[in-house]
Amino acid sequence: MKLTNFTNPQIGFKAAQVNIVAMSDNHGNVHNLPKLVGTIEQNRGDIFKKADEKSTLNMFAIAGDFFMNPKKTGYMTKPELSNGDIQANFLDKVVNTVKRIVKNNFDTVYAPGNHCYDGGDEFLYGKLKDEPVKTLVTNVDLEKSPLVSGLMKDHKDIVKSMVYEVQDDKNPDLKHDVLFMGVTIPCLKGKLKQTELYDNSNKKDTQLSEQDLQNTFAALNKEVQAFKEKHPKGAVVLLSHMGAPISKMIEKNVPNINFILNGHDHTRDNADDGKTLINSLGKDNEIIKSVNFRFNDDGDLEDIGYNMFITEEYDENRDVKEFLNKNFEQDVKPLVNMKGASELEYSDKIRYANTELTNFLTSSIMEEAQKEISDLSSVALQSSYIRGGVKQGSTNLNLLKIFDGIDVESQNLNVGTVKGADMVDIISKNVLSNLEAPTRNTLIQWSDFQVNRTMIEDIKNGKSDKTYADAVKCRNQKTGEFEDIDLNKDYKVLLSNKMLSKKDFAGVKDNFTSIGKNYDDFFRANIIGKNFEVDANAPKVKEQRVL
Repeated sequence: MKLTNFTNPQIGFKAAQVNIVAMSDNHGNVHNLPKLVGTIEQNRGDIFKKADEKSTLNMFAIAGDFFMNPKKTGYMTKPELSNGDIQANFLDKVVNTVKRIVKNNFDTVYAPGNHCYDGGDEFLYGKLKDEPVKTLVTNVDLEKSPLVSGLMKDHKDIVKSMVYEVQDDKNPDLKHDVLFMGVTIPCLKGKLKQTELYDNSNKKDTQLSEQDLQNTFAALNKEVQAFKEKHPKGAVVLLSHMGAPISKMIEKNVPNINFILNGHDHTRDNADDGKTLINSLGKDNEIIKSVNFRFNDDGDLEDIGYNMFITEEYDENRDVKEFLNKNFEQDVKPLVNMKGASELEYSDKIRYANTELTNFLTSSIMEEAQKEISDLSSVALQSSYIRGGVKQGSTNLNLLKIFDGIDVESQNLNVGTVKGADMVDIISKNVLSNLEAPTRNTLIQWSDFQVNRTMIEDIKNGKSDKTYADAVKCRNQKTGEFEDIDLNKDYKVLLSNKMLSKKDFAGVKDNFTSIGKNYDDFFRANIIGKNFEVDANAPKVKEQRVL
């Protein structure tokens, strides 16, 4: 079976169909949800074909990470609310608005993502149990998950998997069945207190192999086989917050999945090389995709089609926009005044290269931190923590998103000293890891170190006789110039709990103490102190720190 990209297909006399509109990796971006819902509304006819007929099932699928950094506060309009409170309110608003758009035969399925657990499992399920969605937890080990198994007894919308029946258009005794499952990337060791995912570990998702996921495959196969025994011609859909490489492993190890809606790795790709069709859903509400399953009169799944819609091309939904403005009146007002450029852009480039945005952010934090910490040499910032840029007219909502790639507890900062030789070791290991997977094994951005990533790559590949120490320079705080690193000198650096917990920092961990503040605290103090004026032409913004 092949995946067909169609705009206005000929429906013909099919016996039944399922329409799915899918999104993933919202990352808490409530400000652009009006456009996402507006895209659905303005393309209702293409997305939800024959929506009003009894032989059609209409579904909204969310493949994880609608929530992000739920414990963060800092809203102006409603300072008593946290990110999590606000994101839950928007999930309810979005789902119910889409339901009103579709009107008939509608339901929503939701698979938690890794960032959904940023506030812990108690927070997540405390919110989801009251949301108008079916929460799919197929790779949760219920025997070791008292929170989830307990909630399932009283909340019918938290389920291992969900089977939907679609009425045949001619035969009242014939039903066409679809199984929906949902899985979360099992890289959450230590974050969950009363929930256990199969194969959960401390490994990065890029390091997971098929051997690491055997229990996950077994759990999925068990659900699929039980479904197929009752409904041999039924269709199987998986919401996978695993990323495409692991979704492809699932395709290989779990037969009879018809379609995987893939999140986590932020791609838009499709794959239809095997019997399982994989469709990736992008990030940050930039796109939505629609999928249409069609059954024939014999009950066979005859074909699958899809569309992709770029949300920027469509108008905002008025209802969600009014909800945003009403609840965040102060937070949606323009604040930032740019000088020298209209934007310091956020893109995946921050994960592996020099950018003006990362230079600005680390310099701002460094400038503010130096008011409290004497002799500070550098601020270290894992680039994956950054989830937004700065532009003319940025609002408080925009500024709150900047450091949303890490929860507030993990971004608590620590100050300590590191020998120059250890700094070289830490920096070079990070760069070598980044070279293996530039957008997944992300680069550490340093405020006052200059790192020659190209030289490190050449040394690794035997193309240079330089040493890793030659690839690292440190700013002389008196002259402002980058100089050769002194391997015997102690450098005072500021970095997060999360970074300090990584194995590359194990040898220096005991040198650090917490200061009780995070990246947001310093950055917001700095930008507020400058009345939200941003100089995009400042020398430290324009300089090259990653070569």
